[in-house]
Amino acid sequence: MRRTRSNSHRATASASSSASTAKEGNPAARQHHPLLDTINESTKWTVSAAVFTTLAARRDLICAWWVFGSILAAVLCRALKFALNEARPSTARKADPGMPSSHANSLGFLAMFVSIWAANTGTAAAGTAAVSLSTISSINNSPMVFFLSLGIPALGLFLTWLRVALGYHTVEQVAAGWLLGSSIAVGWWQLGIKKAFPILVQRTELQFALYSVTTELPAHLSRQTTKAISVSVRSSVMTSSPPLPRRYLGQTGLEVSVLGFGASPLGGVFQAIDESEGIASVQAAFNRGINFFDTSPFYGDTKSETVLGKGLKLLPRDQIIVATKIGRYGQNTFDFSAEKVNASIEESLTRLQLDYVDLLQCHDIEFASLDQIIEETLPALLKLKERGVVRNIGITGLPLKIYKYILDRVSIGTVDVVLSYCHHHLSDSTLETDLISYLKGKKVGIINASPLCMGLFTPQGPPEWHPAPPELKAAAAAAAAAAEAAGASLPKLALMHCLQNEDISTTLVGLCTAAQVNENCDAALHALGVVESPTAAEEKKAMEHVVELLKPCMNLTWPSGLPENN
Repeated sequence: MRRTRSNSHRATASASSSASTAKEGNPAARQHHPLLDTINESTKWTVSAAVFTTLAARRDLICAWWVFGSILAAVLCRALKFALNEARPSTARKADPGMPSSHANSLGFLAMFVSIWAANTGTAAAGTAAVSLSTISSINNSPMVFFLSLGIPALGLFLTWLRVALGYHTVEQVAAGWLLGSSIAVGWWQLGIKKAFPILVQRTELQFALYSVTTELPAHLSRQTTKAISVSVRSSVMTSSPPLPRRYLGQTGLEVSVLGFGASPLGGVFQAIDESEGIASVQAAFNRGINFFDTSPFYGDTKSETVLGKGLKLLPRDQIIVATKIGRYGQNTFDFSAEKVNASIEESLTRLQLDYVDLLQCHDIEFASLDQIIEETLPALLKLKERGVVRNIGITGLPLKIYKYILDRVSIGTVDVVLSYCHHHLSDSTLETDLISYLKGKKVGIINASPLCMGLFTPQGPPEWHPAPPELKAAAAAAAAAAEAAGASLPKLALMHCLQNEDISTTLVGLCTAAQVNENCDAALHALGVVESPTAAEEKKAMEHVVELLKPCMNLTWPSGLPENN
């Protein structure tokens, strides 16, 4: 008769140890050692839980691919065992010495997976889709990667030896299992980078299907536990740096990261971008603790919303805050009518692949009649808010006087958030001196944008179209040279300056690559004293010099929009 399965060890859903049946090796050789049996079983399940939790918490394409591969490896090994043994006639002798151990198979897969994962960097494996590698770079400096790359395979070898010692397997079985598992892992990785990732990057519905099977389904089975573990693992394991601090956004109840993801570069506003690299930057930002993402249909003629939507699709909706805009659709194309508001938000939701946005903003209202904003646009937005399509309402623009004009004429609570740009940076303090106290009195949250003043505070200088007066451009160029001479970076100094005021909930920075994400997140942590900057002394000296150089041009600005709104 066929054997019965006692103490069956089911393959886990992760790239972890998949146990074999209790009588898989030579039954006569099977020894009973209660203590070792207990260690064997408990350790396997501990490793399985740890690896699966790490992968599920990561919530990105590459780990979803590995989880799916580990499931496939376990299923293939079980199928092979069934074909070699279970399907044989009951009178036949079992080919035990040549049967691969499913336990060793899964450990072989896991060991190879960890080795590949730890060996890669954000720029390794030329030709690999950016979305598959960008998030690796954010963990390569973590001691946990070193532990995983050495500790888990070592533990796997110990468990394999233990199972041989206990009589579960023969040496031939575990050798075949390790060879099979590692071979599947290498093949799975090559299939991913050469075939699957290029397709998945372009087909978001396939990404979502893969992600749902490998992370959403297990999370659904234990939602609260998974969420708690996810937060813990993400903050303590998956990055070598602490997560970004957060601040409340006015009275909205939203707690936003101090650094926000400005998505205009995803639309190719400043230069052409690689879409897969842009998607990867969204995931990298989330992994570093950025939870606020801002876009507009104006950025890149809707491309920014489209690319951002593809990146957001792979993130947990309840852990991100998404803002977009209405009203501006081209360099000189504006429409703040109620009809356009309703059509625009539906189109934006489709591109973003969302059911609602956390914040919908009137974009650059200085180009419109402010009375129309009050009498037509805001009432239309309030109706959307009642429907739940929009959670909060905001207004944006350059001239500071537009905010007081609007807020003095609507009831408190109509406008939840103001987004001001180019008025809180190294050469302009008017947002602080002229508006913050007023906005707090109106219970309005404050977003600051363009800490580099639209490229003014960069080593290469602003683009030709930049509207700043010549004297300000000259002073900024001198400041960039002074910062470089002092061994500091002017863009980093500019960002550090903007993050100091705690009344400003978040500062938007334009991002489109994982490298930019990491650079700016590091600067933010240095600015807030969460992590000490290795060049703190140079930056302090450079900041003093830069401030002096810019002082003659302090608060110089330029007109924008209709003359009556300036």
